[in-house]
Amino acid sequence: MAKHLGLDSEPPELDSRTSFWMQCFGILNRTRPASMGGIAPINPVTALELADRLQWPCEAEECLTVIMALDDQFRELNQPAK
Repeated sequence: MAKHLGLDSEPPELDSRTSFWMQCFGILNRTRPASMGGIAPINPVTALELADRLQWPCEAEECLTVIMALDDQFRELNQPAK
């Protein structure tokens, strides 16, 4: 579809830090609680516990800031508008 529209179809290259956070988000996405209405947010405590257990190279504040921002954007893009 991208070629048909004349758009560049190659995904942008990710720097190592962005790639790291995308991998972390992918892991945390699996911990998302079940929900009967919409996509439930990732539990911040779960993010901190996993970061500690897996010894992610970040401070707690950075972990929460990045993961919550990614999660907010993910839910905004993937939930139907009300």
